[in-house]
Parts: sequence; C-alpha cells; structure tokens
Amino acid sequence: MSHEDTQATFDVADPHGQATFRAEVLGLQDGCRVHLDVHVEPDRKQAEVDRLAGSPGLGAKLIATHDDRGPLTYVLHDPEGNEFCLH
Repeated sequence: MSHEDTQATFDVADPHGQATFRAEVLGLQDGCRVHLDVHVEPDRKQAEVDRLAGSPGLGAKLIATHDDRGPLTYVLHDPEGNEFCLH
C-alpha cells in the first residue's frame, strides 16, 4: 500500500543519546528511535491495521486507538517496539 502523506523526523547527531533522553523524559526503559505518522484514508484505516498487526500480519502491535484529538488514530509498535501512528 502506498502512502501519499507520511511524515518522518530524523535530525539527531547522537540517536542513542536521544533515545536515552526520551526514555528518561517519558519514564520508559527504552526511548523510541523514530516515530512515523502515516496518513491513511479513513475508509482504509482498519484494513491497514489488520495488515500490519493482524494475523499473520507484519509484526506490528496495536497499542491504542484515539479519536479525542481529531481524526481516528491508531497507535502501534513496530516489531522492535518503535511507536508509529496511522492517522
């Protein structure tokens, strides 16, 4: 599936230092190294969650679902535990 509106931010000189910093700020054992926000058309969101986190899926894990801050958003972890969102 192609995504026309994907935002990624990577601009750190020391990614491991940044992960440690984020972990301390958020009270986590391991900070996220990257966070992707992926736009998915509203009528395709559930199918995309199923493709990524369903059975057999691609190994993602659904963590939370939010709709209190705008459009329905699914929060997932990739197979290594990095958080990403489907908006």
